[in-house]
Amino acid sequence: RGSLDLSGVKVLLNGAEPIRQSSEQMFIDAYAPAGLPPQAVTHAMGMSESTAKIITEPIERYPAKFLHIDQGAYEDNRIVLVRADAPNAIHVASNGSTVLDTEVVIANPDSGDVLGEDQVGEMWVGGTTVAQGYWNNEAGTEAIFRARTTDGRGPYLRTGDLAFIHDGEVYLTGRLKDVIIIRGQNHHPQDIEWTIAPAHEALRPNCAAAFSVTVDEHERLVLVTEVYRHKIVDPEEVFGPVRQAIAEHGLQAYAVVLITPRNLPKTSSGKIQRSLTKKRFL
Repeated sequence: RGSLDLSGVKVLLNGAEPIRQSSEQMFIDAYAPAGLPPQAVTHAMGMSESTAKIITEPIERYPAKFLHIDQGAYEDNRIVLVRADAPNAIHVASNGSTVLDTEVVIANPDSGDVLGEDQVGEMWVGGTTVAQGYWNNEAGTEAIFRARTTDGRGPYLRTGDLAFIHDGEVYLTGRLKDVIIIRGQNHHPQDIEWTIAPAHEALRPNCAAAFSVTVDEHERLVLVTEVYRHKIVDPEEVFGPVRQAIAEHGLQAYAVVLITPRNLPKTSSGKIQRSLTKKRFL
């Protein structure tokens, strides 16, 4: 860090999944001594299927925008704003809005109905930046690139991302296929993974996957997490705090699996592959 001069940086786009307010502030604080202007950090979201960029915050905005929403309402796919210090508050980052002819709609992923502001659904994208489809994969192209709303609008690219619109800006809240439904209640895996992270010093940060499995016709929670072996004498030292942490979500774990470092499946960009982790668990 001491050899860096970051004073000339104008824009850094944070497209993490998810964007964490605390992580972002730690990054800004870490590189401030190297001259990083804090106003350079802003939010964005993109996909390879849409030439990388879909939405961005205004680059001149500072600080980057976050909403504080009620967790219970959010798990019911509704957005209710609360104070930042409310006991049930969770923080969601604005990923910004579209430019040029790119269009975003929030749709019910099952019916195709277009949802209004402050309703959580799947983010669908249209416009000339969206690719034509997958090479030599007509079935995949039909399923992902040719979605239409119930009122006939489209075609749209189905992103697979859960999102909502508030004051004209898009807020991403998770991956549709990763939502955990237990006793009829929606739970977002990244929230559970984030909750257990500080439970024990042996748990590696950002190296846990939460998902559900069917046991006796009921969905049950499984957690797989990397650990530092040298920080554990007895695995029960870890299991107890993890059980206690997930109890905050009103959940019990069917299984907690401890694995060695660098063995949790991730994409090349570091995103946790929960479906592959589940497949390996099964």
